[in-house]
Amino acid sequence: DGRVGADRVVVVPHGVDARFFTGSGCRREPFILTVGAKFRDWATFSAALDVLETTTPQLRVVAVGSSYGTHGALEDPRVDVRRGVDDDELRELYRRAGAVVFPLHQSTANNALLEAMACGAPIVATDVGGVGEYLPRSAGLLVPAGDADALAAAIRSLLDDPEHARALGCRAARAAAAFDLGTVADRLAAVYEAAG
Repeated sequence: DGRVGADRVVVVPHGVDARFFTGSGCRREPFILTVGAKFRDWATFSAALDVLETTTPQLRVVAVGSSYGTHGALEDPRVDVRRGVDDDELRELYRRAGAVVFPLHQSTANNALLEAMACGAPIVATDVGGVGEYLPRSAGLLVPAGDADALAAAIRSLLDDPEHARALGCRAARAAAAFDLGTVADRLAAVYEAAG
C-alpha cells in the first residue's frame, strides 16, 4: 500500500553533552528549579505552588528562561526568574536544585530535560509526548497533564526525602548516558551509512 515498513524506520534520539552536564553526586539544596519556556504549563505549575505554599511558605523557586512573557507569563512573586544565564551557571543550578520541574503541555525532544538528567537532578515532569522515552519512571517522577495536586505531591516527595531524590538523580544520570551527543552522532552516522 506504499507505506514504509517498520523495519525501515529508525529513530535517532535527541542528544545532550554528557561530558559538560555532569554532577550526580552533588549536594542538593531545598529549592525548585524550572528551565525553559516553550510548551510550559505555567497555570498548573502556579497552582502546584499554591498547594506547596500551604506547607512550605518560604519555598524557593528559580525559573531560568528568556521568553516567559511570550508563553503565558510566569509572573509570580514567589518565583525568581533569571534571564541570560550562561551554561556554567545553569549546570550549577541543575546540580544544586532539590527538584527540577518540567510542567509541560507537550514535548517531543527537550534539551533542558536531558541536561537535568545528565546532571543527576531529581526530576518531576509532565507525562506528555516523548518525555517518557527519555526519562524512565525508575529515574524520575512523571505526573498527569494538568494535575496540580499530583505535581505538588511529586515535588514535595523529592524535597521531603533527599535520599530518594538522590537515588532518582543517579538513575537519571545513567539514563542520560544513552543520549550523549557522541553516541547519538554515531547512531545518525550509521543511519546515513546504511542508506548510502
